[in-house]
Formats: sequence, C-alpha cells, structure tokens
Amino acid sequence: YRSRLVNIWNKRAVPYHKLTQDNPFLAHLCDKLLVLHEKHSTSPPVKAIDLGAGGGLSSRKLLNKYPSVKLLLVEPSSSFLQIAKSELSENNSNIIDFACIEAEALQNYKTDSDYDFVLSNCMMHITKEDDKIFQGVATRLKPGGLFCFNLWWHSFDETRDQVVVKENNHILEALKQFDPKASLKDEENYFSASRIIKSLSGLVEASRQHKMKLVEHVVDDDDVGLNFFLQFRFMTPEWKASFLFDEGLVDDRLLEEKLYEIGSTK
Repeated sequence: YRSRLVNIWNKRAVPYHKLTQDNPFLAHLCDKLLVLHEKHSTSPPVKAIDLGAGGGLSSRKLLNKYPSVKLLLVEPSSSFLQIAKSELSENNSNIIDFACIEAEALQNYKTDSDYDFVLSNCMMHITKEDDKIFQGVATRLKPGGLFCFNLWWHSFDETRDQVVVKENNHILEALKQFDPKASLKDEENYFSASRIIKSLSGLVEASRQHKMKLVEHVVDDDDVGLNFFLQFRFMTPEWKASFLFDEGLVDDRLLEEKLYEIGSTK
C-alpha cells in the first residue's frame, strides 16, 4: 500500500501542485489549521514540522505568517520534495531539512525533540497507521507543543455518510458518451481510496496513549465545489482510467481504451 501510494503521488506531483495553485481551497484548509494553532498557543512557533508537506503549500503559508520559524518538511514523494525545494528556495535559512520519509517513520528520523508545532494539511486521511504518526509526533513535540491536522469527510465517522459533491453523476455522464452502458459502483469506496474511518473517541484514545491531549475538534462544512473534485480526479487522465478499472468501478475494455487514448493525447 505504501509504495503504491508514493508511486501514485510521484506521478501526480506536478499536476497536483498546479491544482493547489489554481484552486484556493487547500490553502484555505491550511489557514484554518494556523488559526487553531494561534488560538491555543501562547507564542509563535520557533521550530515546526510540515507533515505530508507535498509541494510546500503549507510550509509557504507558515513562513508567511511566521518568517523566523525553522521548518522540517516531511514528504515521502521525491517529486513533491523537488517542487517544495524550488518553491522555498528563497527560504533556505529557515529549512532544517527536506526529509524524504513517510510520516509513519517520523519517530525514527534523526532530528530533535523540541518542536513546538506539527502541521499536517490534507494527509492524515490516507494513512493506515495513524498510531505510528501519533507516536512520532509525540516524540518530536516539546511539552506544550501542538499537533494540528485535518481529515476529509469520508474518513471520519461524524461526516463519512455525507456526500458533499455528486461528482459521480457528472463523471458517469461523461463516460456514457463513449459507452451508454457504462456504470460506476460503490460510491463510498469511490470517494475514499483509503477506506479508513476514524472516530472522535479513537482520536482521544490515541492522544491519551501517547501522553497528548485533544484540546479542540471542529467539524466544518466548506463548499468545496465540483470544479475542484473534477480537476482532482482528472489531473492525469491515464491515472483515472487505471483507478476506475483497478477498483472494479467500470468493467468495459472499449471504454478503458477510450480513456487511455484521451489521457495519452491530452
């Protein structure tokens, strides 16, 4: 699962980075995490970790807000880290390291244990070993440090039954242009590739086990917009085609050929 996930994001790093630049939604989610930090912290962060840093979007937001902060970027995709290095090239003095490791390996990474802030934007919902992440964060935070992260609706028990955008209907309409018999199955699996359901009680227990405390839990209802989801799903059309067939959501070889043809000629 891990290697497959990293390979997927290596291939999608450039179009995803473009998506984050064209669409303000992911930056908006990061802003909310920074507001939470400001609310519960008594001082600006001195040292911080961007967990699942991607192309550096959250790190850039953090540096804009706290210009003197020292940053460790943790990201398993080497393609994303190359983008982050380019995006943050003018902030070399702020960078502790660009660590090409999985978030689950943070506890074994050779770094200090005096960080006062760990930020994770749009990453925690795809991990299958969140307990290891909590353990790693707990070993790196100094007393009073904060861990702020978010989860997409489909990976949290309070919101997992909500269908925020009926994107399937629009995708299916497009697919039927090639084959009137095309169909999509299992909407819940389609929305949640990780198939992980986390709970509030689970977060409380994970915090307790690692001598942390859940100080605030917020459920927001943001208007993501269909455009974002369609851009996300079709960042790389050939990837979308393989996803549909690997997951058994579409079973039509002619349709598969058409989708790959679109992906290779776009």
